[in-house]
Amino acid sequence: MSLHMEAALMASINIRIDDDLKARAFQELEKLGVTPSELMRQTLQYVAER
Repeated sequence: MSLHMEAALMASINIRIDDDLKARAFQELEKLGVTPSELMRQTLQYVAER
């Protein structure tokens, strides 16, 4: 599968959160070596498999 086709199969999610919450959460995720996108993918995968 080409990279272009794979990108076409991806969905996007936008959320609104408090600026302070975002800053604190992103700081903790950075310490863990996890990107926000990775966290959301893992969380949604967990929910979908239950």
